[in-house]
Amino acid sequence: FNAGIHVIYLPLSILGAYLWREKTPSTLNIKSTPIPIINLIATACLFVYFYCRVHDLSWHYDFITSFLSITAFILMGFAQLECWLLWLIADVFYLHLYSSQALFYSLFKSLFYCLIATTSFILWKKKYLTGLENETT
Repeated sequence: FNAGIHVIYLPLSILGAYLWREKTPSTLNIKSTPIPIINLIATACLFVYFYCRVHDLSWHYDFITSFLSITAFILMGFAQLECWLLWLIADVFYLHLYSSQALFYSLFKSLFYCLIATTSFILWKKKYLTGLENETT
């Protein structure tokens, strides 16, 4: 599965490179994700979580982390602010998984990713709010 997920990540990386080909951090137009899309993402995660709990299936964390990561990857390609929140939520799930399995290197890596996601969200939020201020003036 870990190797197969790269079949998805590779095209998404190419899409991201295409979408960002002429952009720099200063020219990036950060947008906010529409509420219906956020609701759809949350509903999909909650549905799978409860479905797996009811049917005593153990793959709900794998699905949720993969789904959040892929969705965050897509939102990032379109410079959607909330992509960083999805990365952070996925990394928190990874923290739980790695700590329960005593995978300390991976746990440290996910802690570092949480720091990156939090910092990036703050930076993108400032840029997004600055863009909103410039639009209103």
